[in-house]
Amino acid sequence: MNLARKIFINVGLGVVSLIALRHVYNSVFPKPPHGELFFPSNEKKSFSPNTWYAMHLKAMHEPSLYQQRFNTGPEFRFLYLPTFHKPTAVRIKRTPGGAELRAVRLNGAGGYDPGEIEFQLVRQLDEASWKHFTTLIEKASFWTSPTKEDFQSGNDGSRWILEGRSNGQYNFLDRWSPASNEPERKIGPFLDCCTNLRELAEFPKNGEPSY
Repeated sequence: MNLARKIFINVGLGVVSLIALRHVYNSVFPKPPHGELFFPSNEKKSFSPNTWYAMHLKAMHEPSLYQQRFNTGPEFRFLYLPTFHKPTAVRIKRTPGGAELRAVRLNGAGGYDPGEIEFQLVRQLDEASWKHFTTLIEKASFWTSPTKEDFQSGNDGSRWILEGRSNGQYNFLDRWSPASNEPERKIGPFLDCCTNLRELAEFPKNGEPSY
């Protein structure tokens, strides 16, 4: 076999491998359907909010708060995506007598295939629980805080995403492993909001770490 033919075969095999890899990658991180946006982001990368985050929210049967931002009643959601452990989400919505909470956990991994729903809960919260949470939202300056922080995120870890909508207003805060260098980053109030929602969800303990 001459050199030119060897080069041709190797290039051909390389192209086939790239096509196969792209197919697998797109199956794990599919693009959202046309017109369906979970976040006000124009990023088209495979790890952008409207691909990676949205994939997990859809697996959880969660709605797009961004598209519902003009609906009545304030609503917030905490999405937790740990790279190697089970993803969770907690959504809280204002009701006449307090609030309604939905909690859901998948059996996949936050940095990989989301898997399927293994636990979900819907329950009513009293007025005191709602007021306590909204006080935490105010202390965190949620509506005026930037989506991204000026902090270099590391590899793996976890993504903590806190969303909110109210009377046409929408914002989301996206933080990497907030417990890492927390005093320096000054995101304690953000962490308090997410932790409060997690506590209200009362997820069954599964021995997995939180990071």
